[in-house]
Amino acid sequence: QGLLARTGVDASVLVCGSETAPPLDRATAERLQRDGETPGRLRHQCSGQHLAYLLLARLGGWAPDGYWEADHPSQRAIRDATANLLGIAPDALPAAIDGCGTQTYAAPLRAIARLHALLADPADPVDPVDPVDPAGSADPTTAALHRIRNAMLAHPRLLGGTGDRLDTVLMEHRPGRLTLKVGAEGLAGIAVLPAGSAAVTSAQGIAIKIDDGDPTGRALSAVSVEVLRQLGVLDPEGTAVLRRFHTPAVTDSLGRTVAQAHAAPEPLLSP
Repeated sequence: QGLLARTGVDASVLVCGSETAPPLDRATAERLQRDGETPGRLRHQCSGQHLAYLLLARLGGWAPDGYWEADHPSQRAIRDATANLLGIAPDALPAAIDGCGTQTYAAPLRAIARLHALLADPADPVDPVDPVDPAGSADPTTAALHRIRNAMLAHPRLLGGTGDRLDTVLMEHRPGRLTLKVGAEGLAGIAVLPAGSAAVTSAQGIAIKIDDGDPTGRALSAVSVEVLRQLGVLDPEGTAVLRRFHTPAVTDSLGRTVAQAHAAPEPLLSP
């Protein structure tokens, strides 16, 4: 709402649709039900993303009509930037329609992991996306990655919310050391900054995908914490503090713990 007010965009032009499920945050969901607020565009989890497409069109001088279509200049610009960061030719980047009606892309896990290593240290000379110009100033891509990474580090609750969410809790437990973003269908990307632990002296990128989509979130939670433990980012004390994510419990209808999810005991990290 604040961005809409600042930019003068009318919410009616957003085509993200309305969420049918209540907000993930229980307190918010209860408040909306109590206040009788009906689902709307602004409550959709992708409303901010759609507004970004419209603002990109404004910055580019492009008509906002059809901003969600694959051939719109905003979508083409995002596709080209995404492909560049993933190290894939734009025409070779597999595309599909996301749940909010816009383009989404597929990429190998190795490419996603490389991207998060780059996010961890955008100036890393080992695998730069774009070179540094002869004058020595960082190019726009590198500068943008710095801004994104630093914003994520400074405001982890804008990634996962204020509740007991894996993204938020892990980033707050290791402030300034890593970024973690959980996506749909059992996907997570982790960027571990250089000197993120005594064992980590260079930028590390991790991509995790649970094949069945992980509808409960238990597998992704357990694997994420276990990978960070094996990498040395989490010490035994930190792993114990995060036990509810490392070995998430399965409860019965009476609230009793009847099982726990565990990541595989063998090493999960691969070069």
